Amino acid sequence: MTILEVKHLSLAYINNQAKVTHGALASQEQATIIFSDLNFSIKEGEQISLVGKSGNGKSSLLYLLAGFEKVPEDTIYWRGKDLAKMSAKEINALRNQEIGFIFQFHNLLPDFNALENVLLPAQIGKADLKQARKRAQELLEYMGLGERMHHFPDQLSGGERQRVAIARSLINNPKIILADEPTGNLDQETSNEVMALIHRINQDFATSILLVTHDLNIAQSLPIRWHLDKGRLLNYA
Repeated sequence: MTILEVKHLSLAYINNQAKVTHGALASQEQATIIFSDLNFSIKEGEQISLVGKSGNGKSSLLYLLAGFEKVPEDTIYWRGKDLAKMSAKEINALRNQEIGFIFQFHNLLPDFNALENVLLPAQIGKADLKQARKRAQELLEYMGLGERMHHFPDQLSGGERQRVAIARSLINNPKIILADEPTGNLDQETSNEVMALIHRINQDFATSILLVTHDLNIAQSLPIRWHLDKGRLLNYA
Protein backbone atom coordinates (compact mmCIF):
# COMPACT_ATOMS: atom_id res chain seq x y z
CA MET A 1 0.00 0.00 0.00
CA THR A 2 1.25 3.49 -0.88
CA ILE A 3 1.68 5.74 2.15
CA LEU A 4 3.04 8.86 0.47
CA GLU A 5 2.88 10.10 -3.11
CA VAL A 6 4.50 13.21 -4.55
CA LYS A 7 3.50 14.65 -7.92
CA HIS A 8 5.30 17.44 -9.80
CA LEU A 9 6.61 19.16 -6.66
CA SER A 10 9.00 22.07 -7.19
CA LEU A 11 10.80 24.48 -4.88
CA ALA A 12 12.63 27.68 -5.73
CA TYR A 13 13.79 30.82 -3.99
CA ILE A 14 12.70 34.02 -5.72
CA ASN A 15 14.10 37.21 -4.23
CA ASN A 16 15.06 35.18 -1.15
CA GLN A 17 11.47 33.97 -0.69
CA ALA A 18 10.62 30.25 -0.87
CA LYS A 19 8.07 29.39 -3.54
CA VAL A 20 6.57 25.88 -3.74
CA THR A 21 4.82 25.08 -7.00
CA HIS A 22 3.17 22.29 -8.98
CA GLY A 23 4.98 21.46 -12.20
CA ALA A 24 8.41 21.94 -13.70
CA LEU A 25 10.21 25.24 -13.17
CA ALA A 26 11.84 27.22 -15.93
CA SER A 27 15.05 29.12 -15.27
CA GLN A 28 14.50 32.73 -14.24
CA GLU A 29 17.06 35.43 -13.60
CA GLN A 30 15.72 36.13 -10.09
CA ALA A 31 15.06 32.47 -9.15
CA THR A 32 17.27 29.85 -7.56
CA ILE A 33 15.76 26.46 -8.34
CA ILE A 34 16.23 23.98 -5.48
CA PHE A 35 14.36 21.09 -7.08
CA SER A 36 11.91 20.83 -9.94
CA ASP A 37 9.09 18.45 -10.87
CA LEU A 38 9.77 15.74 -8.27
CA ASN A 39 7.65 12.60 -8.61
CA PHE A 40 7.90 9.61 -6.29
CA SER A 41 5.97 7.36 -3.94
CA ILE A 42 6.76 5.47 -0.74
CA LYS A 43 5.10 2.20 0.13
CA GLU A 44 4.64 0.43 3.44
CA GLY A 45 7.86 -1.02 4.82
CA GLU A 46 10.24 0.60 2.32
CA GLN A 47 13.64 1.87 3.48
CA ILE A 48 14.94 4.76 1.41
CA SER A 49 18.01 6.94 1.75
CA LEU A 50 18.25 10.38 0.19
CA VAL A 51 21.68 11.85 -0.48
CA GLY A 52 22.89 15.02 -2.12
CA LYS A 53 25.10 18.04 -1.63
CA SER A 54 24.51 20.45 1.22
CA GLY A 55 21.89 23.06 0.37
CA ASN A 56 20.22 21.09 -2.40
CA GLY A 57 16.86 20.80 -0.66
CA LYS A 58 16.95 17.44 1.12
CA SER A 59 15.82 18.78 4.49
CA SER A 60 13.43 21.23 2.83
CA LEU A 61 11.76 18.30 1.09
CA LEU A 62 11.22 16.49 4.40
CA TYR A 63 9.65 19.60 5.92
CA LEU A 64 7.32 19.98 2.95
CA LEU A 65 6.30 16.32 3.18
CA ALA A 66 5.50 16.73 6.88
CA GLY A 67 3.31 19.76 6.25
CA PHE A 68 5.49 22.32 8.01
CA GLU A 69 5.08 24.58 4.97
CA LYS A 70 2.10 25.12 2.70
CA VAL A 71 2.14 23.27 -0.62
CA PRO A 72 -0.04 23.62 -3.73
CA GLU A 73 -2.88 21.22 -4.42
CA ASP A 74 -2.12 17.96 -6.24
CA THR A 75 1.51 17.77 -5.10
CA ILE A 76 1.66 15.71 -1.87
CA TYR A 77 -0.75 12.94 -0.95
CA TRP A 78 -0.84 11.02 2.32
CA ARG A 79 -2.76 7.75 1.91
CA GLY A 80 -4.48 9.28 -1.08
CA LYS A 81 -5.48 12.49 0.69
CA ASP A 82 -4.22 15.80 -0.67
CA LEU A 83 -2.06 17.51 1.97
CA ALA A 84 -2.99 20.95 0.62
CA LYS A 85 -6.68 20.27 1.32
CA MET A 86 -6.15 19.21 4.92
CA SER A 87 -7.06 21.56 7.74
CA ALA A 88 -4.44 22.63 10.27
CA LYS A 89 -6.02 20.19 12.74
CA GLU A 90 -5.74 17.33 10.24
CA ILE A 91 -2.09 18.17 9.47
CA ASN A 92 -1.25 18.25 13.18
CA ALA A 93 -2.93 14.86 13.60
CA LEU A 94 -1.00 13.53 10.59
CA ARG A 95 2.32 14.56 12.12
CA ASN A 96 1.32 13.24 15.51
CA GLN A 97 -0.13 9.88 14.45
CA GLU A 98 1.27 8.91 11.05
CA ILE A 99 4.77 10.44 10.92
CA GLY A 100 7.73 9.94 13.21
CA PHE A 101 10.31 12.71 12.75
CA ILE A 102 13.96 12.31 13.79
CA PHE A 103 16.17 15.40 13.75
CA GLN A 104 19.95 15.65 13.59
CA PHE A 105 20.01 17.42 16.96
CA HIS A 106 17.57 15.18 18.89
CA ASN A 107 15.43 18.22 20.02
CA LEU A 108 14.74 16.74 23.44
CA LEU A 109 13.25 19.01 26.09
CA PRO A 110 16.00 19.59 28.68
CA ASP A 111 13.61 19.79 31.66
CA PHE A 112 11.97 16.45 30.84
CA ASN A 113 13.59 13.10 31.55
CA ALA A 114 13.91 10.44 28.83
CA LEU A 115 10.57 8.81 29.66
CA GLU A 116 8.75 12.16 29.70
CA ASN A 117 10.29 13.16 26.37
CA VAL A 118 9.15 9.91 24.75
CA LEU A 119 5.64 10.30 26.21
CA LEU A 120 5.15 13.85 24.94
CA PRO A 121 3.67 13.08 21.46
CA ALA A 122 1.23 10.61 23.04
CA GLN A 123 0.12 13.25 25.53
CA ILE A 124 -0.32 15.79 22.74
CA GLY A 125 -2.39 13.21 20.85
CA LYS A 126 -4.47 12.62 23.99
CA ALA A 127 -3.68 8.92 24.09
CA ASP A 128 -4.54 6.82 27.12
CA LEU A 129 -1.75 7.87 29.48
CA LYS A 130 -1.41 4.51 31.25
CA GLN A 131 -1.04 2.60 27.99
CA ALA A 132 1.25 5.27 26.51
CA ARG A 133 3.50 5.18 29.56
CA LYS A 134 3.80 1.40 29.26
CA ARG A 135 4.68 1.70 25.57
CA ALA A 136 7.23 4.44 26.29
CA GLN A 137 8.91 2.23 28.87
CA GLU A 138 8.93 -0.71 26.43
CA LEU A 139 10.43 1.46 23.68
CA LEU A 140 13.20 2.70 25.95
CA GLU A 141 13.92 -0.91 26.93
CA TYR A 142 13.96 -1.75 23.20
CA MET A 143 16.50 1.03 22.69
CA GLY A 144 18.71 -0.37 25.45
CA LEU A 145 17.87 2.52 27.78
CA GLY A 146 15.87 0.72 30.44
CA GLU A 147 18.18 1.97 33.17
CA ARG A 148 18.36 5.50 31.76
CA MET A 149 14.68 6.38 31.35
CA HIS A 150 14.63 8.70 34.36
CA HIS A 151 17.80 10.54 33.33
CA PHE A 152 17.63 14.00 31.80
CA PRO A 153 19.16 14.83 28.39
CA ASP A 154 22.26 16.45 29.88
CA GLN A 155 22.91 13.20 31.77
CA LEU A 156 22.90 11.14 28.56
CA SER A 157 25.53 10.66 25.86
CA GLY A 158 24.91 11.87 22.32
CA GLY A 159 24.00 8.39 21.16
CA GLU A 160 21.65 7.86 24.10
CA ARG A 161 19.91 11.16 23.40
CA GLN A 162 19.40 10.17 19.78
CA ARG A 163 17.98 6.80 20.84
CA VAL A 164 15.52 8.61 23.10
CA ALA A 165 14.55 10.75 20.11
CA ILE A 166 14.01 7.62 18.02
CA ALA A 167 11.84 6.12 20.77
CA ARG A 168 9.83 9.36 20.83
CA SER A 169 9.29 9.12 17.08
CA LEU A 170 7.78 5.64 17.55
CA ILE A 171 5.46 6.29 20.50
CA ASN A 172 2.31 6.70 18.35
CA ASN A 173 3.06 3.78 16.00
CA PRO A 174 3.74 5.92 12.91
CA LYS A 175 3.54 4.47 9.42
CA ILE A 176 6.70 6.26 8.32
CA ILE A 177 9.77 7.85 9.87
CA LEU A 178 11.28 10.94 8.26
CA ALA A 179 14.86 11.16 9.48
CA ASP A 180 16.91 14.30 8.83
CA GLU A 181 20.61 13.46 9.19
CA PRO A 182 19.97 11.35 12.33
CA THR A 183 23.66 10.38 12.60
CA GLY A 184 25.14 13.68 11.46
CA ASN A 185 26.16 14.73 14.97
CA LEU A 186 27.51 11.34 16.10
CA ASP A 187 30.84 9.54 15.92
CA GLN A 188 31.20 6.56 13.58
CA GLU A 189 30.65 3.83 16.17
CA THR A 190 27.55 5.51 17.58
CA SER A 191 26.27 6.19 14.05
CA ASN A 192 26.53 2.48 13.29
CA GLU A 193 24.55 1.67 16.45
CA VAL A 194 21.80 4.15 15.54
CA MET A 195 21.57 2.78 12.00
CA ALA A 196 21.35 -0.79 13.32
CA LEU A 197 18.39 0.36 15.42
CA ILE A 198 16.72 1.99 12.43
CA HIS A 199 17.04 -1.21 10.39
CA ARG A 200 15.70 -3.21 13.32
CA ILE A 201 12.70 -0.87 13.67
CA ASN A 202 11.87 -1.38 10.01
CA GLN A 203 11.98 -5.15 10.41
CA ASP A 204 10.13 -5.33 13.74
CA PHE A 205 7.43 -2.71 13.13
CA ALA A 206 7.28 -2.60 9.29
CA THR A 207 7.76 1.18 9.57
CA SER A 208 8.74 2.90 6.33
CA ILE A 209 11.92 4.99 6.47
CA LEU A 210 12.96 8.03 4.45
CA LEU A 211 16.41 8.99 5.70
CA VAL A 212 18.35 12.06 4.59
CA THR A 213 22.12 11.71 4.92
CA HIS A 214 25.36 13.04 3.50
CA ASP A 215 27.16 9.81 4.47
CA LEU A 216 27.40 7.52 1.44
CA ASN A 217 28.11 4.47 3.61
CA ILE A 218 24.88 5.01 5.50
CA ALA A 219 23.00 5.63 2.26
CA GLN A 220 24.34 2.36 0.84
CA SER A 221 23.03 0.44 3.86
CA LEU A 222 19.42 1.09 2.84
CA PRO A 223 17.93 -1.00 0.02
CA ILE A 224 16.47 1.95 -1.93
CA ARG A 225 18.80 4.89 -2.58
CA TRP A 226 17.83 8.25 -4.07
CA HIS A 227 20.10 11.11 -5.07
CA LEU A 228 18.89 14.71 -5.24
CA ASP A 229 21.21 16.29 -7.80
CA LYS A 230 20.82 19.62 -9.60
CA GLY A 231 17.12 19.70 -8.79
CA ARG A 232 16.39 16.19 -10.01
CA LEU A 233 15.67 13.01 -8.05
CA LEU A 234 17.73 10.08 -9.34
CA ASN A 235 18.19 6.48 -8.28
CA TYR A 236 21.61 6.07 -6.66
CA ALA A 237 23.52 2.83 -7.28
